[in-house]
Amino acid sequence: MSQVTHFGQPLWIVAGPIALALALLLFWRFDRLQRRRLLAFSMTRDTDSALYGVSRPLLWTKRAAFCLALLAACVALARPLGSMQMQESERRGVDILFAIDTSRSMLTPDVKPNRLARAKLAVEDLLDHLNGDGVGLVAFAGEAFLQAPVTNDYDAFRETLESLDTHTITLGGTDIAAAIRLSQSTLTLRGDTQKVMVLITDGEDLAGDALLAAQAAAKKGMIIFTVGVGTAAGELIPIPDGAGNVQFVKDPAGNFVKSRLDSEMLTQIAAATGGVYTPLGPQGQGIVKLYGERLKGFAQRQHSDRQIAVYAELFQWPLGAAIALLVLEWLLGVSVRRRVLLAAPANAALALVAFVGLALQMAPPARASPLVAQDEYNKGQYSQAQRDYAQSLKLDPTRSRLQFNLGAAAYKARDFTAAAEAFNNALKTRDIPLQQSAYYNLGNALFRQGEKGAASDPQTTMKTWQQSIGAYDTALQLRPSDRDAKFNRDVVQRRLDELKRQQQQKQNDKKSQDQKDQKDQKNRQNQKDQQSQQNHPEQQNQQSQQNQQGQQNQQNQQNQPNQQGQQNQQPQQPSGQTQPGSGPADQKPQQAAAAAQDIGKPNQMTPLEAEQLLDSAKGEERHLPIGVANGKPQNTPQTPLRDW
Repeated sequence: MSQVTHFGQPLWIVAGPIALALALLLFWRFDRLQRRRLLAFSMTRDTDSALYGVSRPLLWTKRAAFCLALLAACVALARPLGSMQMQESERRGVDILFAIDTSRSMLTPDVKPNRLARAKLAVEDLLDHLNGDGVGLVAFAGEAFLQAPVTNDYDAFRETLESLDTHTITLGGTDIAAAIRLSQSTLTLRGDTQKVMVLITDGEDLAGDALLAAQAAAKKGMIIFTVGVGTAAGELIPIPDGAGNVQFVKDPAGNFVKSRLDSEMLTQIAAATGGVYTPLGPQGQGIVKLYGERLKGFAQRQHSDRQIAVYAELFQWPLGAAIALLVLEWLLGVSVRRRVLLAAPANAALALVAFVGLALQMAPPARASPLVAQDEYNKGQYSQAQRDYAQSLKLDPTRSRLQFNLGAAAYKARDFTAAAEAFNNALKTRDIPLQQSAYYNLGNALFRQGEKGAASDPQTTMKTWQQSIGAYDTALQLRPSDRDAKFNRDVVQRRLDELKRQQQQKQNDKKSQDQKDQKDQKNRQNQKDQQSQQNHPEQQNQQSQQNQQGQQNQQNQQNQPNQQGQQNQQPQQPSGQTQPGSGPADQKPQQAAAAAQDIGKPNQMTPLEAEQLLDSAKGEERHLPIGVANGKPQNTPQTPLRDW
């Protein structure tokens, strides 16, 4: 018997003492009831063992055996685990690449709420039916981009799927051929496996070469299943303007565009590659039906091939002890004068044996914590799998593969901090493929970790995304052909550049607002100074007039003898007197008003600010998304572009 390392169901260890206490309570109540019954039929009050007719030592020996059997059974149900061994585990499934049309025609509400929303909901419903299948996502409109490489991480795929909208691809139109070529090149990287593409669109191929691209893909072994979204009658294409109003798409001639489902084109594309056409349906049931009838039967691919830790089960030993004690309890007699067997304990023992056997049959498979964690991981119980992997690592924290598995479980449980730490610990290995995968997953975990705080703490997010880019760079150094790592690195780099631009724009806006506040404050201060200056000259003029009148009266009194000679003389005005309305005090309000006019009204920009804003717009209108669709540069169309 190997040494017990831990228990698979430790709650039963706690349940054992509780069950023992209940058994002793039942024995005490049984003895008390028996005593009362005997006293009721006896003339004497002697209640020793002779009156009972049983041997007290034998009785308590039987009860002790029963209690020990009860404790041993609880230990067996706790599933003691011994030494650890490593075993291979794998999952098999089909690789499916979904190509979803995100052009503006997918906003048509002929299926509710609209074509794009119904298609996304249908793919989400399909995820609940998958078990080990790999899924990828391509979005296309006027060009195509790979949004999610083929993966078994359904949570990450679901997040990418939910983020799709008509703004995902900036170039308008519908180029089905671009989606087919990108899907074919993506599935080729998956190796020797069945190449399956599910094309979800309304079938309006505005580029016009979808059938040729499908025939070329069929020669390389790809099968395309088409899913039509919409109705043959069609409807107008609504475009929200952002202000709560809805406009409708018009062609270059000014006519309203009505989008209709082109099922004939989709049928031809599917037939060219050996696939089938399926309408999505008003409730999106077409994709689930397609998977059950067609996709599920394809040759499956091995997805998750990894080593997991398995512990030896040791429940047989306490279970055997419990059975032996129950047999001993049943064989022991307690009668002194006659052989009397107490039926109740024996019946309880038989019931206990049946209960233990049933519980062991219903228990999880005989595996140790890492194997249980793998099963929980496959069932989507990622938090429990994370705890079990962490418990396994307590014995040997240096096992890089267990660290890698712990990081994968933590990532799926959305504990990105713990995932990054586990992937970082998994780097301490000489296994280059494992190290490269750990760097790749570390980049993913750091990106998700930073994404959580992008709004609240952008500085920390930018630092974390820099570390994520460094992890991807190291993964590419170890394996330069890893296109997934290159793709993710480019995505994180674009997100980082965008966040930096947003932070710079916020700083510029804050600086402009501060300057505007300072101008407004200075303007208000100038207006107060002007009002005080206008009131001060009037008071000075009134006082000077009073002084002038007093001096005139005094001079008339002194020069009465010469009054006739002085008739033509005017009274001398005091020096420094100014005429109302002609001094500098009236010029200052006019200058201040002119300055206020130059500064601008509140909530309006000055001509200089308007010029700066236009210069900024000129720089922005030349900004285009970085990337090349299908590995080829996009040429500007020479004909009027149909971008719906």
